[in-house]
Amino acid sequence: MVSGHGRRFRGRLARSGMTGKAEDRGVAGPSPGRPTVRSGLGGCSAQALGAARAMAVAGLLLFLRPSPLQAAQGPGPANVLVVANSSSAASLAIATHYQQARDLPPANRCDLELPDEYQVSYEDFLALLKTPLADCLEQKGLSDQVLFIVLTRGIPGVISGAGEVVLGQDLTSVDSFLFDLHGELEYAENPYFKSTKRFTRENGFQGYLVTRLDGPTVDVAMDLVDRAQAPGADSPELTGTAYLDLEPNGDNPVDRGVIAGAGTDGNGQIQHAADLLTEAGWTVHLDSNDAEFGTEPALLSCPDARWYFGWYKAFSYNDAFEWATGASGIHLDSFSAMNYREAGSWCAGALSKGITATAGAVWEPYILWYMKGDRFLEAFVVDRVTLAEAAYRAIPRNCWMMVVFGDPLFQLQPVSEPPEPAPEAFPEAFPEALSEPSPEAFNDVADIGRMSDSRSELAVPIDSGDETTASSDPTDSEPVGVDSSIPGRGGGGCGHGRRTSSAALPMLVALLG
Repeated sequence: MVSGHGRRFRGRLARSGMTGKAEDRGVAGPSPGRPTVRSGLGGCSAQALGAARAMAVAGLLLFLRPSPLQAAQGPGPANVLVVANSSSAASLAIATHYQQARDLPPANRCDLELPDEYQVSYEDFLALLKTPLADCLEQKGLSDQVLFIVLTRGIPGVISGAGEVVLGQDLTSVDSFLFDLHGELEYAENPYFKSTKRFTRENGFQGYLVTRLDGPTVDVAMDLVDRAQAPGADSPELTGTAYLDLEPNGDNPVDRGVIAGAGTDGNGQIQHAADLLTEAGWTVHLDSNDAEFGTEPALLSCPDARWYFGWYKAFSYNDAFEWATGASGIHLDSFSAMNYREAGSWCAGALSKGITATAGAVWEPYILWYMKGDRFLEAFVVDRVTLAEAAYRAIPRNCWMMVVFGDPLFQLQPVSEPPEPAPEAFPEAFPEALSEPSPEAFNDVADIGRMSDSRSELAVPIDSGDETTASSDPTDSEPVGVDSSIPGRGGGGCGHGRRTSSAALPMLVALLG
């Protein structure tokens, strides 16, 4: 039925209200710092042109994935490493709290001596964080056993000065770079993206899924541990309401950031998420007016919010949500996690107000490399895998902008009887072939605002030889025009680009905001 300015759906499963406060933490004092080891270079390993995968494969996802009951068997505490900054008492305390709350083995912790700052230079990232962390795992004999890495507040969150390494972007996510900790992967693309398998070595996956216990305050970081284990947070019943926010002018594929043949438009993801949630049995409020929740004519308040997915006002948070226990949310915004240790961004606001899990971009990610909210939703709510697995099934590439907040082991309990697979797969590729936009179609990205008002053209030099055209599925592609001769990149450098023709370049450059 119609509710407010959006459509409201009532699912089949019974629901009840969800409440619950986290118990007192009983945080132990900081543990002694462990020796720090420094050596070598790092970053994601050298990239090459990846073969374009057929979009038709997506149509098999709903039928090949494991059932929720099977999904219950997966990584556990023995597969998690918590990382603290030995120079920060708060970081040590958060790590101890998490280690005790999840009963991690004593060895599953690395304390590194780092500057207690939000930003770190690329050189210091390699020398003080990436290489010592890899050495710590190897010395403990945990390189294969550990699958998830959880960083604590006090570990730097953003790498500065890596512009030559990743498509000219000067700010990039620390967490995203740590996936390929040992420099084993050939591409910076995320090999776990779109997977329907559990993230295990037995299934052939290398690397580490990285999440973070962080936020505007130390208490927020501590609370993320408690929220994931609060009574009802992992309830198998889908209680609470899902709030989804469409943009009204989503029919224009250029304004919506759709790349030819990719089907990556934000509205398409949100509509698909609404369909998945409705089929799973949630109460869904799908808003389609030109306003965000918290501003008229949209809903001014969103009670019992268990899930949110929407867009688009950059670098802002509307305090409209009453987050339910175990709530998760994704906001499509180029700067959704920018300066997340200060108030202002969407992630900082949601973390401060009680959300249990979220993810965002520390800087401009481009829409085709932003987390796909519908894929995250299907993995987390339908397949019932862990937060870390669900997030990285939805992130197209590593060595980029995304950061995931929350306990990597946070996971909904399996339902007693797995629901039947939905008959439809992920939305088909956008059928229209787009003409190349003219340079006049792009405005300066400094004008932070709606995507249609703040796209930007990248000036990327194109080599004269060995050119290829864009992939039919840009979410499977790599950045273009990156110099592969930068020293220190072999065996761990991130961003080896592939060449592409100048005609195809605009098709790969769609900014989210």
